[in-house]
Amino acid sequence: MIARIFNRIARTFGCTVRRIKYPSVDTSAVGQQEWAELRRLMVAYTRSHPDVGPWMRRRRLRQYLQKSRISFYYLVMDLCRERGIDLTDKRIADIGTGPGYLVRILKGIAPSSCITGFEPSSAPLALARTLCPDAEFSQLPLEEIEEAQFDIVFFTEVLEHLHRPDLALKKLAALLRPGGVLVITVPEGREDHSEMHVNFWSPQSWPEFVEVVLDGLFAITCGQLTTGHNYAVIRCGTTQPQDSQNAAE
Repeated sequence: MIARIFNRIARTFGCTVRRIKYPSVDTSAVGQQEWAELRRLMVAYTRSHPDVGPWMRRRRLRQYLQKSRISFYYLVMDLCRERGIDLTDKRIADIGTGPGYLVRILKGIAPSSCITGFEPSSAPLALARTLCPDAEFSQLPLEEIEEAQFDIVFFTEVLEHLHRPDLALKKLAALLRPGGVLVITVPEGREDHSEMHVNFWSPQSWPEFVEVVLDGLFAITCGQLTTGHNYAVIRCGTTQPQDSQNAAE
């Protein structure tokens, strides 16, 4: 109703308002049993934590953890397979994990790996611990995470929110051990009109940004997922770049 009223007002000024949608995501990767378990955990959490902030209200949770969004994480797993990224027996970080669903998927795919989700906000972090109690979680912000300690780092749908994405990208790359891999996704900037985002990359400007920031120190592969999202797979050489080494191993 509100959307229709807004559209009518916009048309009186000669404007056209349209909703931007990515190509639909195949949600068949999310099994009925997994979906039912997820809903059960969400409802149980919101009932047992009535004093949590508005982010954790049941309707907002269902909006965030919808099948299309969850299926997006399975597309990221498909990308890992296509690019030959082995997830087994690795130290893996999901930075900006939110409610932790990517960590949950990773734990199911690679139970032998040590997986840590980093989320500075306490409310989604609490839900993440509920959804994936066997994983490790931390509230450390990106700039405080120890460098050169992970084999694989995921940073999905976060960089578009940051005012200094260049500094964040350099820090993310510095988290990799020699031979490590960084996987990043961002929305397709020409189709992204979110007021919550401050960065908008097209398929052309995205690889240019990544390559300029990392200055040839890493092997970089960029492309687009079937949803239209830009991705970058960034591989660290077997010798860590001198300026990103950390004394702690």
